[in-house]
Amino acid sequence: MKDIIEILCNEHRIIDEKIKQLDEFTNLKEIDLYQPLQEILQFLKNEITEKHHRRENEVLYTWMVEQNKNADTELINRIISEHNYIDKLIQECLNIMNKPQDNYIALKMKILDLTTSYKAHMEKEEKFIFQIANALKCSNRKSKELLNKLIKIPRKA
Repeated sequence: MKDIIEILCNEHRIIDEKIKQLDEFTNLKEIDLYQPLQEILQFLKNEITEKHHRRENEVLYTWMVEQNKNADTELINRIISEHNYIDKLIQECLNIMNKPQDNYIALKMKILDLTTSYKAHMEKEEKFIFQIANALKCSNRKSKELLNKLIKIPRKA
């Protein structure tokens, strides 16, 4: 299980670097760097929505619920709900950027919501959820099986 948590935490570090770059845009008076901003948002969509959240949901969180349905289902459902909210915010930011009219304030507010939500979510996962996962019993065989499943999850086509 430690290998899986390590991979997910490493993905958090990579995503967090992009979130920090995105945060910088909220400090500008005008967003005149639409291309880099669009590239960051597309990166986040690819890495968070199409890969990272799928890995957590389909491998780690599914396994956790299987271990203790009564204790973990509500908690995992809340985390998955946060995933859906973050994924929605990323898409809304991209949608705002695709509109021809000037939507700077709306975009800035969505970016602020996205960066704040993601940081709080990541902290909750690493300081709480991943600790629970590490404490659950997992055989070496099952851990390898889950790791292989995690690694094989591609981005959505």
